[in-house]
Amino acid sequence: MPIRFSEPPQSAAKHASKLLARGESLTRPHRVYTLTARDLSTGKGLRAAHAGHWRFLIERGGKIAHSVDVSAGGLAHHSRGRRPADAAAAIRRLFHDPASRRARYELRVLTIPALSVKALWLAGKRRSILIPIAPVPRRITAGARYSPQKLLAILRPLAAARLRFDNSPADVPLSAQERPRVLTPAP
Repeated sequence: MPIRFSEPPQSAAKHASKLLARGESLTRPHRVYTLTARDLSTGKGLRAAHAGHWRFLIERGGKIAHSVDVSAGGLAHHSRGRRPADAAAAIRRLFHDPASRRARYELRVLTIPALSVKALWLAGKRRSILIPIAPVPRRITAGARYSPQKLLAILRPLAAARLRFDNSPADVPLSAQERPRVLTPAP
């Protein structure tokens, strides 16, 4: 099989297995990499992505029930609902796609928290492929294959805009109506 899953450290698998209920099993472990908005906006690309926690999909009755993210120190995040199911469906499609069989890839996940973007990352020796997982920003198609250069070029202006956004309170004096009232007790 040209798509491979990395072998997680035994401690990560041990922490994840503690969360299993009866009839559940760990499947498809993969590493999650994080790219910051600053690194993205300055054009640093995938080389700036930091290897983070391990993600395990948890299977029950032949279907993905949820996922668990495990850091070096133990549980990082437990996720139920649509995101793990969407990721599992995207991974399943990869195994049935003839284009995925043409080269050897390691399956990873790339996350860009500032933009709420997650993508499957097929990391190869000569080239990589990014496949965004829904929900995605406009101008990006979930499930489509992108070169890292193309996808990151689309996301770069969004990251720059996010960095420019400032929601801190302005140093503007408040009018009499906007000032908080101080209530004093009656004598």
